[in-house]
Amino acid sequence: MTKRNKKTLFIALAIAFVAYCGGRWLFNQPPQIGQERAERALQYCRAHGMSENYCVFVDFSRKDSQKRICLYDFRKQKVVQSALCAHGSGGGSTGSNPVFSNAEGSKCTSLGKYRIGGRHQMHNGLPSLLLDGLEASNSNARSRGILVHPFWTVEVASILGTGIFSDRTSWGCFTTSYRAFFALRSKIEAESKPVLLWAYCE
Repeated sequence: MTKRNKKTLFIALAIAFVAYCGGRWLFNQPPQIGQERAERALQYCRAHGMSENYCVFVDFSRKDSQKRICLYDFRKQKVVQSALCAHGSGGGSTGSNPVFSNAEGSKCTSLGKYRIGGRHQMHNGLPSLLLDGLEASNSNARSRGILVHPFWTVEVASILGTGIFSDRTSWGCFTTSYRAFFALRSKIEAESKPVLLWAYCE
């Protein structure tokens, strides 16, 4: 290979590397929580005796290769943690077009506000957090077994910067990586009041 060809190859590889890193950087940006939504969440928490320090938002308008779930700090007025999050595989959902349902057996995620409960161990041994649906759109959350929990496919997707393969990951639960789950759980359990989780797609 000539010096000219080597130089051309080096430049091409450098451009590809920068494009790859730039793409991952863009996809890995946390959801943008608008001031109006944050204020609505805070008012809801005040009215229902929930934590006024943190809220968990899940933005399902984003693709499953982008960060969807985040911990919002009301005091700092900003997102302090964020991660990938799978949606349910039912109803013909795809990575960029989730289908939502509150129906038993639908394997779909439900939108709306939830109260995050205590620790729970799933039948397969995975750690999780219980959820109680607070609206008509997610009222069956507890009977459907909708939880926040980690799973290895999201861990792999987080490392590779790819989609999650939601059809193999979630039957309606808010499924994230192990690292994100344990970081989120530690913040939630440190609160003296229940923490609000608000899932939306707009």
